[in-house]
Formats: sequence, structure tokens, C-alpha cells
Amino acid sequence: MFRLQKETPSDNDLFEGESHKNVANRMSEIISAQEDISIVGLEGDLGSGKSTIIKFVEKELSESYKFISFDAEKYHYGTTKKALIEVIYTAIRSVKGVDNALLEKHKDIALGNIIKYNKEVNSRISWWTVSFILLSLLSAQTVRYLFIAIDDLIKETGKTTIFTLIIELVTVLSPAILLMIIGTLHKILKNRVPSVGDLFQKNSTDTIHEKWVVSKEVGTIELTEALSGFTSSAVLKNKQKFILVIDNLDRVGPEKVKELWSDMELICGAANGGFKIIVPYSAKHVSAALEVDGISGKEFISKRIPINFSVPALISAGWQDAFIKIWNETVSMDTDDAKSAIRLIEIWRPVANIQITPRMLKKLANDVHILALTTPESEHKHVLIALYILYVRASNGDVRLLISQQLNSSSENVQHRDKIAITQSLLNRIFNGNTDTWTEYLISIHYQSEITLARSELIDEPLLVAVFEKDALKIDSLSSLWGFGSAWRRCFDKFDVYNWCAVLSKLHENSISLMSTEIKTTTSYLNNNYPKDETLEFNTDFYEAAMSLYERKIFGNELFYKKRYNQLKDSFTTQNIDDYSDISSIKDILHELNGYSNVL
Repeated sequence: MFRLQKETPSDNDLFEGESHKNVANRMSEIISAQEDISIVGLEGDLGSGKSTIIKFVEKELSESYKFISFDAEKYHYGTTKKALIEVIYTAIRSVKGVDNALLEKHKDIALGNIIKYNKEVNSRISWWTVSFILLSLLSAQTVRYLFIAIDDLIKETGKTTIFTLIIELVTVLSPAILLMIIGTLHKILKNRVPSVGDLFQKNSTDTIHEKWVVSKEVGTIELTEALSGFTSSAVLKNKQKFILVIDNLDRVGPEKVKELWSDMELICGAANGGFKIIVPYSAKHVSAALEVDGISGKEFISKRIPINFSVPALISAGWQDAFIKIWNETVSMDTDDAKSAIRLIEIWRPVANIQITPRMLKKLANDVHILALTTPESEHKHVLIALYILYVRASNGDVRLLISQQLNSSSENVQHRDKIAITQSLLNRIFNGNTDTWTEYLISIHYQSEITLARSELIDEPLLVAVFEKDALKIDSLSSLWGFGSAWRRCFDKFDVYNWCAVLSKLHENSISLMSTEIKTTTSYLNNNYPKDETLEFNTDFYEAAMSLYERKIFGNELFYKKRYNQLKDSFTTQNIDDYSDISSIKDILHELNGYSNVL
């Protein structure tokens, strides 16, 4: 079961010589030995293997450093400094021995989540509150008299009546009764009557601490304070060291590049010596983003990144062996097809890929695998699919040029024509000279359909339309395509031969030179079938075409010329002049007789 290649850093160095791993080892040594070096660069083209090298570095230094990856592209349209704080906070909190509560506090302060402010509360005392206070005082004073009254009733002294006892009891309970009345009226009348809690409002200035999750602009000061707090001894008790990898810097806009560029030195300076930074980047893209007022961006790069490593270029033997392995994993186990694909890569390497990169090789294998799912089966199909992807998709080439026998020197440069010629020679060798096979399958790849349908779409239908419309220019363009002869034979019985002769007489000499078989078939058909009946009707287009074809020496002294001549000549000996419809018919016949007599 074949598997697609993943766009992730590789666990192993697939290329001969292990140059990527060697660079990673040297980087690890520098980072470990040079404590005063805080920023290390890794320069390389897009897809050249920078992430793989960093993965090797992480393996080497995982015991000494905690790696934090910041994807600049992921946070391209967000607040960069806020994203940096969040990413670094998440990484640090996973370290053992960290005071997470204090760490979170530093983060919340930097992001503006903790708010401290003073609030003045001005309120008025309502008559309900006054009533409650008075009743509370009265209740407190009545308690003593209530106990005396209860004692008199128990001893039956006769000093206290039941009515007095009830009055004193109601007075003692009056604050509670008032609260019940207020609560009931508040439910019914809502804001017209205060709630029980409103009775205890007071005039004051309150100091309030709240934690809000809000979007606040985070600037340089906030980032500095956050990093200083994150790496303080109170938070990091085990003095853990970190390496921040700022990845995909070459995939964001110039403004974002400049912002991150200025943040690098700040991060290292504010982190109490606990941070180092690795910056993988493409010098072409980053220098263009940093260029200011004609000053090259390379000056800014050299100033900010004192130590700079480069991704090694792949040697031919190295990437070819790696590609064969990738091909066998993703496309097929046919090593010969893989080698043919390698040759096509060398011929049609995309302009954007000056160097062969691991990403390019993986993507090509994946694209071949996917496109093969929607195309019919054929021998060496994967080679043709690889060619189609490299030439048509990656290089914006025209598939018709690949299947053309003759290239227009005015529209294609010499180098391009030579590449097509080399490609056609390679395919003829792979398919044992059977040009029709690879051209037809290449067409089916283009239309992602069965060969018969694709062939009809590319040549058959345009050929029928061109003959019907007598479009010689269209036939000229079709005649140079491989497979035109086969298409012409399939369509010969479907179009009007007289129209075909009219088109044939107007074709360019280059097209005529490719049609010896078609011309022979046409003359043979005319010799056997023309004139096909006893009609004397004059066909102007066919007559002029027949004369032109003879004059251009495309047709020789063919039998149909003589047959038509004899037919016209006999008509004068067997018919009376009254049998002709008008005098113009006689003139046409005489004109045609005169022309054919010149041929004979």
C-alpha cells in the first residue's frame, strides 16, 4: 500500500552524505558552547529542509533546552506580541517546578486581563431604611418588657394583659415583618420598591479587582514585562533554558517581518538570559521585506543574526537516490520509471525551483499518486503523469507542444524546442518507438478521461469542424500533432471529401509534407468514386481545389481528371443543346473541360 508524503520534518536524513544532519550537529555545538550568542540563523530556500535540520538540533539539545515553536504565518493576521506571550506562556507552564499561579498572573497583567480601579458609590437613605432602623431600635428596647410580661403571665400576677403581650411581641418582630413586606412589594412592584439588599446601601469608594478576557493592544513594554516575569527565579525555580524557533518568517508580509525582527533582541534581553532564538529563513524573501530606502535588507540580517548557517545544496546522486525511495513509497516500485522521472525533473525543473529541494520531490510524488487515481491504466503511466505535472502544471506549458511533430520556431525559443525534442526522444525510447501510445495517454491525462474521449476532444472533433468550415489554418495546427494521421483515418468517412480537397489545396507546405498517406488515400478515393454519378453539375470549390492541387504538384495526373473530362466531353455528343438549363451551364462545362484538358 503506497502512502503519501507528509509535509513535516523528516526523522532521518534521506540524502546521501547526511549533509543536513552535519549542519544540525554544528549548530548544536555552537548553541551549547557559546553562551553569549543569543540568536542563530538558518538560511535556505523554501522547502530546502530547514525544519528537518531544526528537528535534528532539538534532538541533540532536548536535555538542556526546552524548544518553543512560534509559527509566524499562523499568527500573520493577529497581534504578534500577544501571540508570542500566549505561546511562550503555554510552553513554560508545562515545565516541572514552575509556579503556575504566578506565571498566569504575569501573563494576565501583560495581556491586560487583570483590571484594578476605584469606584465611587453614591446612594440615598430611603424612608424604608429609616423605618427599618427605627423599628430595629424600638424592637431592641421592647425585648426587656416582653420578657417581663411573659414572666407576669406565668406567675399570674395580673399586671399584664394578653393585649399588652401581643403588642410587645409585634413590636419585637416588627423589623422582620417590615423586611417581609418589602420583599413582597419588591416582587410585585419591582423598581418602585427597593429590595432588601438596597436597605443597606452606603456612600463609599470601593477598590475593585477584576479579571477580564479582553482584546487589548500589547506593546513592547507589556512583552518585556511578561518575559521578565516568566523567566524570573520566582516562577522558574529550576532555571530552565529555552530556545524559541521563529518559523515561517519568509511566508509573511514585510510589516510582520519587521515587527518580529525588532522583537528578537527584546526577547533575548528581557528573558534574564534564559532564551535563545533560532531563525530559519529565506534570505531572498526576508531581505526584500527588510529593505528600507534603498538599503539592502542583508545589512539588517547580518546585524541581527551574527551566527548564520546555510542549508546545504543537494548533490545530484544524493537527491536522486532519495527520490527513488520516495517514488517507491508513494508512486510505484518500478525503479526504471523513477529514473525516467528523474531525467524529466532535470529537463523540466520549474523556474521557481533553482535548486532541487526535498519539498519539491515530495510534492511531485504526491501529485503523481493523486493524478494517477483519476486517469486510465497504462504502461509507464506514472512517467507521463510526472511529465504532465512538470511541464503543464509547474511550467505552464501547452500539452499540444509535447505531442507536436513540428515546433513553430517563431513562437518557441531554441532552448525550449530542444527540451521538447529531448523529451520526445526519451518517451519514444521508453515506449519502444510507439509514439501514438504515449501521445494518446498524455492527452487522456490532460482531460482526465478515457483515451478515446480525450483523443476525440483534442483532434477528432476539431478536425471534423475544420473540414466542414474549410478552415485551412486550423488543419495546419492540427496536422503537426502526433496522432493526426490516425484521427484523420477515423474521420475520413464522416466528412465531405470535396470540402477536404478544398482545405487541402490551401494548406501550408509544412503540413503537406506530413500528409503523404492522407493525400494518397484521397486520390485513391477520388479515382474510384468521382464522378460518382451521371450529373454534370459544376462544383466550383472542388474544381478550383483540384486545379490548385495539380498546379502545386500535390496531385499528379490522376485518373479522376480523365474520367471527369470524358464525362463532360461525352455530354456534348449524346445530348442536345436544349437539354441544358441555361447558357451559363454550358459555359461552366466548357470552362471545366478546358481546365482538365490542360491536365491531360
